Amino acid sequence: MTWLLLLPVALAAGMAAPTQFAINSQLRQVVGGPLLAAALSFLVGTVILFATTAVVRRSVPELGPIMNAPWWMWLGGLLGAFFVCASIILTPASGRRRRWACSWRDRSSHRSSSTTSACSASPCNQPAYRAFWVRCSSSSG
Repeated sequence: MTWLLLLPVALAAGMAAPTQFAINSQLRQVVGGPLLAAALSFLVGTVILFATTAVVRRSVPELGPIMNAPWWMWLGGLLGAFFVCASIILTPASGRRRRWACSWRDRSSHRSSSTTSACSASPCNQPAYRAFWVRCSSSSG
């Protein structure tokens, strides 16, 4: 029964990742680079996590066990930074490829009327999908 309670959390987390990629990619354009965009993203996340921890946790943990943790336990932050930076760098390129793939498919689908009706239901033909990827790919350098 516990997994039923965690299912909405898993769904939200699954939707949050690509949304974060798109938001951070746009932030990259505003601040002028992927590293600063990642740093700002981590800063906001860090502030929220510390605030949430202050509300949820009643006592401050001792620093001794934290500082004596094995070195490899700190790799999670390094891997997280790599993941966020990579997503910021790769998301605009992914948008261009996806837009190209959809436009190529759309051109080839007009060869016969039977494929045109099947392709019109494609996610590539949905206005929100097209607007999102056109905006992301046209704003990337």
